[in-house]
Amino acid sequence: MSNSHVHLHKDKFQAHYDGMLPSPHRLIVSGEVDGDYRVKSVKLVRAQIQGINPKELILDIEAELSPEPDPGQAVPHFLRTIEVSYREQDVSDQYLSVLVRSDSDQVQLRIEKTF
Repeated sequence: MSNSHVHLHKDKFQAHYDGMLPSPHRLIVSGEVDGDYRVKSVKLVRAQIQGINPKELILDIEAELSPEPDPGQAVPHFLRTIEVSYREQDVSDQYLSVLVRSDSDQVQLRIEKTF
């Protein structure tokens, strides 16, 4: 699953801890990406290998793509904006920041608190 067909809207990403009762304490990361005509769906997933900083959570953009069009087939050239989000419960303020990565870009987010 490639994400080279996806581009981040860096100014639309945010991360915060939600400690409002009665919900369990959770980390919420959300944002927007542009996907080209081949992008069927996009999601944020925890990176298989986290970095050396235990206070930073690394999330990767994962995109599901439609098959390549046949040669000679008309290809639409458009982008659509897709909302993405990630939620993790019971994290107890263990992270200070989140790094969201795609093949071509990344955005570093400071985690805000809402209680």
